[in-house]
Amino acid sequence: MSPIRRTISLILALALFALGLGGLGWLLFFALWWKGWMVLASGTMAILGGLWLWEDFINATPKEQQKRPRQASSPVSRAFQRSLTARRGPPMWDGHRKGVAMETKHA
Repeated sequence: MSPIRRTISLILALALFALGLGGLGWLLFFALWWKGWMVLASGTMAILGGLWLWEDFINATPKEQQKRPRQASSPVSRAFQRSLTARRGPPMWDGHRKGVAMETKHA
């Protein structure tokens, strides 16, 4: 994503989040009367803005990590994966049965 597009996205996500929370706070604490659809609309704005911020900025992974395959997190799970591949061999395509995409080749 280009820096300009990322900046515009950040501004819009922050605006949605802030206006949604601000509207929700105003309706719940300062408004003399309000209806349910008003609270629902401002809450939805806050949730959408928060999700947009979370996905694009807070929980975003760098491009270098997206290209690499995901590694096992602990040494035990890495050893378990190595032992599975050493015993069974690489997965093979099973072409005569539809619906079963991968099977292992036994030595």
